[in-house]
Amino acid sequence: GSTSRAVAVATQAPPRDDRPGTLRVVFRRKFRGETRTLELAATAPEATFSTPLYVPTRTGFARNPGSRESFAASVTATASVEGAIVDERTFEGACLEFGGVE
Repeated sequence: GSTSRAVAVATQAPPRDDRPGTLRVVFRRKFRGETRTLELAATAPEATFSTPLYVPTRTGFARNPGSRESFAASVTATASVEGAIVDERTFEGACLEFGGVE
């Protein structure tokens, strides 16, 4: 039978020292005996991220820690069943934002 339990795992790496910013989210669910996975992976070059933007804090708005964003991210969505890729699409020009980074 199918189970309704899905598992999601996220990893992130804010942009630093010429390293791109990345965000990866993986959803897994067993359905009718098959493990189905959807992976979303977003990345943007460090040079495309803004300087820290003001964010709300307990003492008012501040840039430290700020939020950095890029409008030049690529997002790849990969769907697989039992580890075999059944579809993959890449979208360009996405927004990727990291809060609490300098």
